[in-house]
Amino acid sequence: VRVIYELLATERFAELRSLGVLDACLLRELELEAHACLEEDWSEPPRLRRAKMLGLLWGKLLVGDASQLDANVPRLRLTALVLCSEAYSHHGARATVPVQRLQRWTFERPL
Repeated sequence: VRVIYELLATERFAELRSLGVLDACLLRELELEAHACLEEDWSEPPRLRRAKMLGLLWGKLLVGDASQLDANVPRLRLTALVLCSEAYSHHGARATVPVQRLQRWTFERPL
């Protein structure tokens, strides 16, 4: 979570792509929405202070067409609930703004 957060916050999309951990469509959408630092008037990218996985929301086994299991490798998809504590710094502000939010993070891998 921390690595992905940092790469997203600093808009290092090429490194995210090379890791292969984000869905290609999601990554393209995030790239189109880039330049958040300018739009939000941040003096630096947001920092992740802490991430705590609170539990699993759900899991799913993706097998595609069961009659063609040899052609389609089954995949496991898990969605976790993560409590993130973040810090935002704005231009002209003396202190950082602490933010806590619940986020869903979905992980998927072949079996």
